[in-house]
Amino acid sequence: MKKILFTVLLMFFVSVSAGAVEIVLNEDLRTESMKVNDDYIYLGRKLVFTGETEDLIFLGKNLDFTGKTKLGLFAFGKGVLINGKIGNGIASAGETISIQGEIKGTNFLAGRRIVIEEGAVINGAVFVGAAELIIRGKVNGDVYVGAGKVTIESTVDGNINAHTGRFMILGDGKINGNLTYTSDKELSMEALAKVTGNVDFEKNETSKAERFFKGSRFWKFPLIIKLFFLAAFIVSGLLFLFLPPTKVLENERSNDKFWFTSLYGLIPLFMYPAIIVISAMLVITLPLTGVLLLSIMPIFFITKVLGLTMLGQYLSGLFKMKKVNRFIFFLIGAVCLMVLNFIPYINFLFAIFIASLGFGLIISHMFKLKTV
Repeated sequence: MKKILFTVLLMFFVSVSAGAVEIVLNEDLRTESMKVNDDYIYLGRKLVFTGETEDLIFLGKNLDFTGKTKLGLFAFGKGVLINGKIGNGIASAGETISIQGEIKGTNFLAGRRIVIEEGAVINGAVFVGAAELIIRGKVNGDVYVGAGKVTIESTVDGNINAHTGRFMILGDGKINGNLTYTSDKELSMEALAKVTGNVDFEKNETSKAERFFKGSRFWKFPLIIKLFFLAAFIVSGLLFLFLPPTKVLENERSNDKFWFTSLYGLIPLFMYPAIIVISAMLVITLPLTGVLLLSIMPIFFITKVLGLTMLGQYLSGLFKMKKVNRFIFFLIGAVCLMVLNFIPYINFLFAIFIASLGFGLIISHMFKLKTV
C-alpha cells in the first residue's frame, strides 16, 4: 500500500512541475518574502506571501498574497486575499475571497462572498459559484456565475451568463457584451441601458413539469431513494467500524490537529482524479488506471466513514459529551450528513471536507504524522 501511495505522490508532483517543489507544513503564521524558482506548496494556518514563485498552492485558514506568480495560484481556505500579480489564473475556494491585484488567465472561484475589488484587473474568463459576487474592478473576459446575488459596479468587457436570485448593475457598472441572466426580477430600463450587447432574461419560476410532480406523489420517489441509500450507508459504516484498526478513531485529538488532518487529506483528494487522467494517457500505466477506477467506490466509502466519525468526535468534544465511542461519533456525523445532504452546494462542499478528513487520517498514520 505504501509503495502504491508513493508512486501516486511521485506522479502527482511530476505532473505539477518539471522542476522541484518546495513544500511547507506550518501550524502557525508564516511570512514568506523570498523568490522561489519552483512551485510553492503551503499547508498550515496562515500564510503572508510577498515573494515570487512559479505556482502557489495554499491549503490552510487564511492567505494574504501580495506577491507574484509566474503561473497560477491555487488557494483553499477560510479567507483568501489576493493583492498581487498572477500569471496564469486563480483556482480558489473559501468563505471570503477578495481580489485586488492584476490577474491573467482563466479563473475558478467558489465561496460565500467573492469580491473583485476596485483597482483589480482581470484579463481572462471568470467562473464563479457563490452566495454573493461583487465586481468593483475591471474584468476583461467573459463571466459565468451562479450566485444568490450578483452586483456589477465596474466595467466588464465581455459576455455575462448568470443564474442568480438578484442581478444588479449599480453606479459606474457597465457590460460591454451580451448579458444572459436568470433572476427573480428583470433589470430596470436604466440598468439595461448599461449593456451594449444583447440581453436575454428568464425569470426564476417553477416549471410546469415541476408543478405537476410537486402536486403528485411521484416527486417523493427521489427522496425515498436518497433516504434508502443513506440508511444503507449508515448500516455499512457501523459494520465497518467493528474492524479493530478503527479503534484509533477513539484517540483524543486537539481541535488544531483535527483541522490540520483535513489539510493533509486535501492533497490525495484533489490528486486522485489527476492521477487517473495521467495514467490513462500513458499506455504503460493503463493497468494502474483500471485499479484506480475500481478503487474509487471503496476508497471514498472508507474515507467518508472515517471523516464522519472524526467530525462526530470533534462535535462531541465541542459539546462536552462523555462516555462516547467511535460508533456514537459516527452516528453524530451521520446526523450532520442527513441534514446537509439536502442543501444544494453545501452538500458538495461538506462531502469534500469529510473525504479530506478521512484521507488525512490515513495519510497521517501511514507516515506517522502527529494528529493527537
